[in-house]
Amino acid sequence: MEMRTQNRFLKFVGIPLTRVDRVLFEKTTIQHAVDFMERLGSGGAIESSEHDARPEHRESLVGNKRLAMIRKLRDTDTGNVYYMFDGEDEGTCRWRLAVRTATHALLVCRLPEDMSITEVATYLVEHGIAMQTLQKSTTLKRVTSQPRSKRLLPYRTKDHIFTDNDYLTYVTGVENALAEKRLARAALMRGGFVWRIAKTMVSTDWVIDGPCGLSDNGEEMQVVKDEKTGEVYVDDGLSQLEEDLLCGLMECFTGNGQQTSRRSYYPLPKTFTGSGMDYGRWTVILEEVFKMVKEASMTGQRKPKTMGEWRDGTRGAGEFRRALARVEEIAKTFIDTHTK
Repeated sequence: MEMRTQNRFLKFVGIPLTRVDRVLFEKTTIQHAVDFMERLGSGGAIESSEHDARPEHRESLVGNKRLAMIRKLRDTDTGNVYYMFDGEDEGTCRWRLAVRTATHALLVCRLPEDMSITEVATYLVEHGIAMQTLQKSTTLKRVTSQPRSKRLLPYRTKDHIFTDNDYLTYVTGVENALAEKRLARAALMRGGFVWRIAKTMVSTDWVIDGPCGLSDNGEEMQVVKDEKTGEVYVDDGLSQLEEDLLCGLMECFTGNGQQTSRRSYYPLPKTFTGSGMDYGRWTVILEEVFKMVKEASMTGQRKPKTMGEWRDGTRGAGEFRRALARVEEIAKTFIDTHTK
């Protein structure tokens, strides 16, 4: 098997190229897995016996208990789709677990059936998978948002030299922000680098507690209005500025008048989501990137990257994006066919 084929497979599953003894690729099972991945990315034929999102598969998800619970919600205002699991743990849990992709919905279906919905939610959070705990707005109390400064975005001068103090200041700001439960919960459910930054500072138990309430600030909530029933569901949310600040966003003057350049310690969600680094879960490769940035920034050896640098650094291979898109399409078709 060619080295570049091996490398594509390792990148596809999120494992650094230097972490694996290449003897692994002599195993028949791994060779079949590589072939499957190659066909996913190139548009090759996939047999019905090769995945469980087909009725003919020996371990098909047809008849799965959680599959029958899926309700596909489409938000009236944004058109965004949520896969909500309705009916499990009624009476003990006022919120409903929801995910944003069909791929993640089938992942939930594959987890052991004896796991409670709170255990499933904990599993998703522990693996950095984006999710929501949607609760009917009529069952939530109203809460007052906390007053905030209008000048939250840090600025640096043209000649500023980044040191460890810059990173420590950033971390202190993140710790202060995550002391607010609403913000901390939303960050843990966001996935990606926002999730990873929060994970070291916040307890997963806060997610299981459910939404904090109906805020008088719409940016602090994730609101989903079901276009079929008109029912409104709410969860804690993050504003775009809050997401960006958690990733270390700052404005740096360029020396050309008031012109500034944006830099951040970690890729912003709008750059990361859907990129060649977005696996839909946390991986070994992402963990290595996170640790590298942290360690180099804490020793003053690395300065925040520009938005262009992050776009280039997260682009990834086309085969990777095509393979993930095909997996998502397969999952969508299966759910649409086998749910009401």
